[in-house]
Amino acid sequence: TDIFLLLISPAGGDDLQGIKKGIVELSDLIIVNKADGDLLQAANRTAVDYANALQFLRNEKDTWQPLVLKCSALKDRGIPSILKAVNNFCKQTQRSGLFQTRRSEQAVAAMWEEISERLNENLRSNNKVKKIINNIQVDLRKGMISPSIAANQILKSFLN
Repeated sequence: TDIFLLLISPAGGDDLQGIKKGIVELSDLIIVNKADGDLLQAANRTAVDYANALQFLRNEKDTWQPLVLKCSALKDRGIPSILKAVNNFCKQTQRSGLFQTRRSEQAVAAMWEEISERLNENLRSNNKVKKIINNIQVDLRKGMISPSIAANQILKSFLN
């Protein structure tokens, strides 16, 4: 993905303390939706809480400081500001090289994911391996062998 946009609802029961810090750290843009009607005050409070939290999180993205914006999909408010922020993010990260760096890293990650999936498919469809997998899984469930030993036995069978 070129931009990590976190869309959150106000008053969703997720106090800031209960939210996984990692997802916020990954975010390039945090959007608080439903900033309208009865939820307007909660949306304002949520936006302030996230903006304050972002100040304490280490920002390794030297070309972009994550933003917190509010919108109302129902009232069609805030969408132009979001689009402007997305465009600014793209321009800044393209100028700095971060945009291409992310794409390159994602390509490498996709390659390894593809390798992992194909190896797993080939391993599970291998007739020699199929014969021992059930027995190994039974032993593993009974606690007779560890997951590492089970994996090593399956891989050894596949590679031989």
